[in-house]
Amino acid sequence: MMTNVEKYLDYINKWSEAACNNNDEEYYRIADEGDKFRDENFTKEDWLELINQSTGRAKYEYTRMMNEYYPNDK
Repeated sequence: MMTNVEKYLDYINKWSEAACNNNDEEYYRIADEGDKFRDENFTKEDWLELINQSTGRAKYEYTRMMNEYYPNDK
């Protein structure tokens, strides 16, 4: 069974493929589905796992987003 993070990263891979194929309609559809999945299912532990698997700009963005969802948890 896939974890929430694995499912979300699968959306990211599909989103990237759509971008490479210049398929704007698919690109936006997948982006919306991935964001909705993340927003509805991610726990703080999922965010931390995603951050730990990420590097560079992605790590920064995921950390910033987690802090928006959990502003008082430092």
